[in-house]
Amino acid sequence: MLKVAIIGLGQMGQSYAKEALYFCDEVHLYDTDFEKLNNFKNNPTSLHNPFDNSNNFISTEKLILHKSVKTIFDVNIKLAIITTHKETHAQYAINFMNKDINVLVEKPMCCDITEAINMYKTSFSRKIKLFIGFSLHGTPAFIHLKKIIKENKNHISSIQINRLGVVPINYPTKVTANFDLISHDTDFFLQTIGEPSKEDLHIFSSRKCRKVWYYNNHINITMNAEIPLENKNPFHYSYILQCDNGKSYYYDNIKKPNSIILEINNEYKQSYYIDYRESVCRNLFLSVINALDYDYVIFLKHPLSVTHGLNCIKWLQNIG
Repeated sequence: MLKVAIIGLGQMGQSYAKEALYFCDEVHLYDTDFEKLNNFKNNPTSLHNPFDNSNNFISTEKLILHKSVKTIFDVNIKLAIITTHKETHAQYAINFMNKDINVLVEKPMCCDITEAINMYKTSFSRKIKLFIGFSLHGTPAFIHLKKIIKENKNHISSIQINRLGVVPINYPTKVTANFDLISHDTDFFLQTIGEPSKEDLHIFSSRKCRKVWYYNNHINITMNAEIPLENKNPFHYSYILQCDNGKSYYYDNIKKPNSIILEINNEYKQSYYIDYRESVCRNLFLSVINALDYDYVIFLKHPLSVTHGLNCIKWLQNIG
């Protein structure tokens, strides 16, 4: 019997809960706001989430609500998914791992390198799997970008990522562009291209930044991140990859959400179809579930493993 728990029922928590209902025998939910749990059980498709484009009917009979996180420890769950604010990630993750429960924690992994090291040490010493939910590994446009990078690795000259995510003024003030939002791309390029030889970080404000990575093979990567108070499109990202042989690849999740465009010498060549409606949380969830039975050493090579999360935190704090 497969049982999972979701800790924190914001956007990502609700999406993970909906996906878990398809594949699990029991889904246990905890949030400090118990009314939110009841509302979700009564209407699980009410929330619009850019990571979740499915509004299919979902039976909530397998949902079990908890008023205390401690009662979940006695349920014999296989996986705890932590989608609270990052300030509580380390506390929840370490508590569950000390109960020999595998953990998937939403990005960013935690608040700083000290917490990250403690989380890694707990996972390693107990051989309990700790996954970090970097969503680009489940996002169709970036799954395809990995393939493009691999196919053109000897010709890439530059990549530019533009990322925008609206955060209203009443949201926790500790959310910043240079840590929370840009963590997506920091992890993605650490894993697909590797560590840069030089970094330039420009922090214009807590809500806007630019990071430029330079590599010895002359590749440069520019990551632009912005967190406005409001925007017509609350979640917008795009990328441009340019090669020294005239090829350029373009993607924009608003202008052409289902197509990656290839141009050669500034002339349209072809489009690559991607299914923008594909659930990011489902891709991540299934990847984690499949890896739960891996040997621990093999697990450490998984793209969502704690080793990559720890390395990402190092670079986010400029100590890479």
